[in-house]
Amino acid sequence: FPSHDSTDWYYSKIFVVPDPIIEDYIQITSSGDSTIQGISCNKLMVNTPLFCGDQQTVKYTYYSNDTVFFYEPAYDSFQILYCMNANQGDSWDIRIPDLSDEDTISVSINSIDLITINGVELKRFDVTYTTHFDNMNFSYNSFIIERIGDLNYMFNLMPEWSYTCDEAYISGLRCYNESNSGIYSTGISETCDFQSFVGISEIDQSESIIYPNPSNDIIYFAMDDSSNVLYAIFDLQGHEVLNGIYNSSINIASLNPGSYILTINENGTLKTTKLQIIR
Repeated sequence: FPSHDSTDWYYSKIFVVPDPIIEDYIQITSSGDSTIQGISCNKLMVNTPLFCGDQQTVKYTYYSNDTVFFYEPAYDSFQILYCMNANQGDSWDIRIPDLSDEDTISVSINSIDLITINGVELKRFDVTYTTHFDNMNFSYNSFIIERIGDLNYMFNLMPEWSYTCDEAYISGLRCYNESNSGIYSTGISETCDFQSFVGISEIDQSESIIYPNPSNDIIYFAMDDSSNVLYAIFDLQGHEVLNGIYNSSINIASLNPGSYILTINENGTLKTTKLQIIR
């Protein structure tokens, strides 16, 4: 990663329960160097940490031999965040402290290609993250780009408890701004620091609106009258992966295992919940 003061990453943050903001952003800024365990690290400041995930306001990374390491204070040690000299089929494990135990996240490389950004050719990994806990596995896909990092979130690490947390989720990188290479915008938002204050009529999280959850093939609505209700399912990058009019059930067998956001439009009232798919 760049190790100077003029690098910023902007990520879209979507609130599951608006108050009243329904879209905000997380900004990570490189703020100089710091030394940990004798290692010169890049100090990263996080303006609004993600409640349903990593909540640290300061992160430390360093770069060596095409590999980015990050400091985990719970273990007082460094771990691999991105291994950019890996090959297709390779993987690495990351230990993640959970509320009462420890989870392991495996990062597997599905394929490798090159992408040109601001005139510079960079390596890109298509990866799958798999969280291992309590004899269960949850998987989600993303891309990692050399110098820029993960296109969903720099620390795209989801421990067990984050799968049942209903505050906000990251829907992807908006902008990467680095003085030597300029600004790179992914186009998922109007500007790097765009915020939306458009209210939603109602989001009711007080009761479960689907079952079973987690599920592996079929889900049902837990509502008295759910006929002709519109629904949409989004992945954690904000992409719509399934939609339709609810009849008696929804077949989700075509979706990959992982975490999703399900929205239901019932007579103009929007209800939102997390959906977990397991295999």
